[in-house]
Amino acid sequence: MPVDCLNLMHTAFSSPWVPTVTILLLACGARLFSQSWLAPSSFIGLAWSVYTLVPLIVAAEFPTPSLGVWVIFSLIVSVQVGAWLTERGPQRNRGVNVVAILNSGVLRKMEKVILVSAAAATAGAVYLGWRTVLENDLSLSSAGLLAIGSLLSVARYSGQNEPFIFRVLYMWVYPAALLGGIAFGFAGSRKSKLICFAAAIPALVYVFVETAKAGLLFVMCCWFAGYMAMKVVTGHERFRLLNRKILIVAAMCVIAGIALFVVTDSIRGRSEDQGVVLAVDTIRMKAAAFGYLSAFSQWMNGSRPEGLGFGAYTIGGLFDLAGVHPRAMGVYTSSVTLPGLEDNNVYTAFRGLIEDFSFPVALAICAVLGALCGYGYEQLRRGRLRWVLGVSAFYAFVAWSPLGSLFVYNGPILAWCIAALLLTVGTSPVVKRKTTPSTIVQEV
Repeated sequence: MPVDCLNLMHTAFSSPWVPTVTILLLACGARLFSQSWLAPSSFIGLAWSVYTLVPLIVAAEFPTPSLGVWVIFSLIVSVQVGAWLTERGPQRNRGVNVVAILNSGVLRKMEKVILVSAAAATAGAVYLGWRTVLENDLSLSSAGLLAIGSLLSVARYSGQNEPFIFRVLYMWVYPAALLGGIAFGFAGSRKSKLICFAAAIPALVYVFVETAKAGLLFVMCCWFAGYMAMKVVTGHERFRLLNRKILIVAAMCVIAGIALFVVTDSIRGRSEDQGVVLAVDTIRMKAAAFGYLSAFSQWMNGSRPEGLGFGAYTIGGLFDLAGVHPRAMGVYTSSVTLPGLEDNNVYTAFRGLIEDFSFPVALAICAVLGALCGYGYEQLRRGRLRWVLGVSAFYAFVAWSPLGSLFVYNGPILAWCIAALLLTVGTSPVVKRKTTPSTIVQEV
């Protein structure tokens, strides 16, 4: 083989852009086959096209060895191959008018659970703040209340766990979020729709008390997963990706995310006798938002432990609860150093899969996961409502995967258990549909 060809191949495989662009192309191919971005093969490709493209563009100064991106590419393709085996593509005579999905009694039960769960989570967040005020003799002035976040942030990063009562109460925010997303599409009144967003109240209180952004992101992820899964049930999973509504929501999320980062960092870095100074630390913001790709890639390029966790990093909350394997703060204790001397211990969900089961077994697991989710997606399209649990869990896992495994925490597991209970005892296993011939319309 000529030297020029070898050099060209070496350059191609040493660039993280090649697997990134390939992920995007495969996602578009999956979209053409399924004609929906919510098909598992399309969804994971679209999500990780964004999760790789944006860091490479916005945070280009972070070193990203290509090996890590190729590993991510391989695992995503495994999921897509598994999903392609069970997805059947577009159907020309599917019923799109839902006659009965959730009867009014079940919807009312969901609303009650949402309100009770949100109230319990709010009580937990308020309890944590009030306890901090009493223990540190803080005043109830604005300065004293703002000092709560700084004190709890220092305690959290020094390895101290929150009180047990707080953890038991606040974990109920996750069922409130998931059920809110599921019920939103069927809420008939403005009051019912507002109830579906009840989880935002404890999430925002938690952000103020703990100055931690993850709690709000968890809630958004669970709500999004429930809402997207129900769009599949109702036959509304086909949409234009770059429509005006999506672009407006994306812009609002970016603005809100920047504001959230600046405000929480400003509160975290002050004490009771100091004022709040809003300042934007660009490098630190980039490291927090986009450092995962560099961290994972550097970890893949370095030395890795030989022992396997067998689930300790993927469902670590259950292992910690059972006393089998303690879950470290932030899941991983090791960090990589990014430019600007910023430490990052966020390695995506893929490190957990590899450490738990090894890379070859992780490939097989991803293929099986893709096949199961592809099958569940097809069952949802046929009106089998209970498959919303598995498909929504897949959406949530993928949405959270840049930061880690969503189900390493017990709160999301509780959310899906509560949703399973409500959907099992309160609904028909098959949603009745009106069958109306329809013509497939190609959308971009």
